[in-house]
Amino acid sequence: MPRSKTPAFDGPALYLDEGKRITTHSMIKTHLRCPKQTQYKYAERLKVRYATKRDRPLKRGTWFHALLEERYAGRSWKDKHAELTRQYNELMDEEKESLGNLPEEMDDMMRSYLWHYGVDKADPYHGWEVLGTELTLECPWPDSPDGLDVYRCRVDIMFSDEWGLWIGDHKTNKTLPDIQFRLLDAASPLYIWCARENGYPVDGFVWNYIRAKVPSKPKMTLKTGKLS
Repeated sequence: MPRSKTPAFDGPALYLDEGKRITTHSMIKTHLRCPKQTQYKYAERLKVRYATKRDRPLKRGTWFHALLEERYAGRSWKDKHAELTRQYNELMDEEKESLGNLPEEMDDMMRSYLWHYGVDKADPYHGWEVLGTELTLECPWPDSPDGLDVYRCRVDIMFSDEWGLWIGDHKTNKTLPDIQFRLLDAASPLYIWCARENGYPVDGFVWNYIRAKVPSKPKMTLKTGKLS
């Protein structure tokens, strides 16, 4: 029995771009968590008026992503950090109090990241040959009747090494997710599929996890004269 053809979608879309009905992984994840939040964020395009403590993980992740993008693109992460610091200094005092000292925290995290990977002039990207950063890829969903239902993703980094071609995703987490999260994560297979649809024969997906909690700086105690 022949399959019936799916009629073209004629209802409202959360996000339209040049006639294409766009879906992103953020939309999918948000809808699974709270459909109402999806409506507010993507349909009505509502935004918070000022930063609170709830925004700290997102602000921190966005800041650190920007520093890594500059680093792997061959530009100065310090210049980007200075630019973001100037923007931070323009916030209200209440917002700064809620977000914490992000300039100092992000500087410490970036320097710790570079120290951990032993960056040097001979091998600045620790074995990675970076092909691109912040790449926007898109392709139509296989069941789209008119080809206008499009999945769009933004790849943090694409690189090759001795084992193949990879998509990398930078993640800042207070605690690192376990293997179950990675097995059930929808982003990694969707990104790989979208990349291959765009002609990139990627071999897999790499999570570049960064612990968001910066180690405390040792201090000299007055009583013992030793580091605490």
